[in-house]
Amino acid sequence: MSTWRWFAPAHPPRTAHQLHLERWNADRRVGWDMLTSYPAAVVGIVAGTVTDAATGALTSLIVGRITDGGALLIPCLLLVLCLFCAWLGSITGDALTDLSEARAVHDLRLLLTGRLIQAGRPVHSGTVLNTVDEDSKQLGQLKQILNFPLVMLGFLFASAVTLWAASPWISLLLVLGGASTAVTSYVTSAPIARVARQRRVEESRAIALATDVAQGSRVIKGLGAVDITRRRFDEVTDRALRAMLTDATVSSLVMFLRQLVPTAFTIAVIVLGGWLAHAGAITSGQLLTTVLLAPPSLMVTGQSLNVMADLWGRGMAASTRVRELLEELEAQPEDVTGEVALPEGLTVWHAETEDSLAEVHRRVAALTRDGAVAAPHTVSVFEGTLRDNIWAADEEDQLAALHVAECGDILARLGGLEGLIGEAGLTLSGGQRQRVALARFLAARPAVLILDEPTTGLDAVTLDRVAHNVKAMRQGYTTVVISTSRAWQSVADQVVRL
Repeated sequence: MSTWRWFAPAHPPRTAHQLHLERWNADRRVGWDMLTSYPAAVVGIVAGTVTDAATGALTSLIVGRITDGGALLIPCLLLVLCLFCAWLGSITGDALTDLSEARAVHDLRLLLTGRLIQAGRPVHSGTVLNTVDEDSKQLGQLKQILNFPLVMLGFLFASAVTLWAASPWISLLLVLGGASTAVTSYVTSAPIARVARQRRVEESRAIALATDVAQGSRVIKGLGAVDITRRRFDEVTDRALRAMLTDATVSSLVMFLRQLVPTAFTIAVIVLGGWLAHAGAITSGQLLTTVLLAPPSLMVTGQSLNVMADLWGRGMAASTRVRELLEELEAQPEDVTGEVALPEGLTVWHAETEDSLAEVHRRVAALTRDGAVAAPHTVSVFEGTLRDNIWAADEEDQLAALHVAECGDILARLGGLEGLIGEAGLTLSGGQRQRVALARFLAARPAVLILDEPTTGLDAVTLDRVAHNVKAMRQGYTTVVISTSRAWQSVADQVVRL
């Protein structure tokens, strides 16, 4: 419908995201920013939910008036109009809520992914997967607070206004019940946040271990460590399961406690209405209106407040994890002082002790600060084709880099550059993944290239050929290889023992 389709154009809009990460210095600010993102949609949601709530209460009033007798045509026409307005407000609010949730989650995931790429530092895989996926989704669900909970709060106050004409005491008792339910929901939201936070931690550990096991399955089998790995994985998943069960148990107990309050007030309102009707203070139609309005006003509002408190509590837990990830990515590296002079050609840094490795890290930090490209020891091969993994401008440079890295067997096996590698390159052996990663950095042809043990997974013959090929290709450039390998040292222009 046109009431919401404007927010879901056929082509994705090229507008800036609506989130303000610079303001995210507290969990509540994160939640509020997610809740109020896309203000135009927020206005539409509020308008739709308020219309739905007000017409819902008005419908009960009209039914009560019909019960008291009198003309039927006008009340029936008003009833039809109210039902139409309630339907229009409901579908508009629901559509805008779901659409704005999807767009807010999309924006957050893009922002987090962009920060991950810009940071250029290793981050725990389980943390990334859980935060970018589940925590982003949990924060996006805060948009639902603008829908069901807001509808029922509006319905509660509309009901109180409607019942004021019948009996101010019933109206006041209704408002008091709603306020008591809201306070109960707020007080009990802290336990939900705690168990949700612990559940996320355990799930993150389980996901991280599962990722590591999948990527290192061949090594695990080769070392005969399958049983040990299975036991460790069982322990981690058992902890995650216990955290999930604790979460479910606490949520059930809290929901039971939260529903006690509106149930008690609903009974009190109906008893008061019956007593007033018996005393002749209100009519039978007004009693019917009270009976129609009180249960949804309190019971369903109680459920909606449960939903709101649950969403907010879990959203705050997700906010904490998102902020922790951002802080980790934005952490400034230690100040690096001093210059590192490097001659042209191939230099090998030989480091074995803790102190020498620390010096290597200091030198690498200094060189990367000045524009050098450092290839990490941990191999990253991405899903897609072989061409996708060699980031060079043209095919000639890609093939040249693959030749230098001795990737002829990989080209033959995959059938060329368009051959599919698979997720994380798991269809390749460890040595093949290492050679593909090496070819990627060689194809970039940086002026200064730093390689950290780039050939540990290669056999002696292949390693020797790769070392000679790299030496020849990098003539006229500066190349540093951090390695204790004799093959690299034999072709080096300079060997520095740190």
